[in-house]
Amino acid sequence: MHRCMFRNCCLTVVLLITTTALTAATGDHMDPDYRTAVLKSIRELPPNYGADTALTLYASAIKQWDQPSQESDRSKACDGLYLWYWAAPDYKVTKQSFEQCPEAWKQQAFDRYTMSGKLSSDSELSEQLTTVCEDLFFERIYETRSINQEEMFKNCPASWRRSTFHPPDGEYYPIVKVEPIVPMKAIRLCRNGWATVQFDIGTNGSTKNIKVVEASDRMFKKPTIHAVEQWIYQPSRENGESVETVGVLHKAVFKIDPSACN
Repeated sequence: MHRCMFRNCCLTVVLLITTTALTAATGDHMDPDYRTAVLKSIRELPPNYGADTALTLYASAIKQWDQPSQESDRSKACDGLYLWYWAAPDYKVTKQSFEQCPEAWKQQAFDRYTMSGKLSSDSELSEQLTTVCEDLFFERIYETRSINQEEMFKNCPASWRRSTFHPPDGEYYPIVKVEPIVPMKAIRLCRNGWATVQFDIGTNGSTKNIKVVEASDRMFKKPTIHAVEQWIYQPSRENGESVETVGVLHKAVFKIDPSACN
């Protein structure tokens, strides 16, 4: 469960390719294999794309593939979008998101027992559901700064819920961690540095009571504090319960790339 939330700008290339393919695949006479390739591209979007990008592409496919020959592919897109609804109902996706799905698909989609059976019998969908649950979980805890989200994800696979919300007793560890931004002054002066902070970890995994205990220069204090404020941990656990950890120390090191120096 160790993972950092970040957005990699180089992924924009993949997004442009996928969007272009989707736009090109809207004609009634387009090769079905090409539409299937588009669906595959959406499914395989890197996790750090974020839910919103994947959902936008699914919604575009559902809206644009409206010809009779495209209904099978449109149903697959609806299946993919539905995983996000099933994982966390009404968080990122609502029932209104499926208005343009095929009528036959809609008749069974919101029958809990029908979809439970479909997910349990379709190994590909089941594996995708676990990935979706994980992606939505990280987005949710980043928004709320709390790992206490079990009720929202009650439809996710039991094995994933156990490992995510009921890990074995043990020490805390980070699950969302961002690096501090190097101050412009440090770049201008070509000066490396560091700052050591002390903080507590709450039972919900958020950091609090953050303070700088030592720094090579005051300019490194604020970016270090700002970064640690965004961190989220799996808190220490004792006897199956989360416990608060006090007085955690961390040293942030700032190294300037010589090529960036004036």
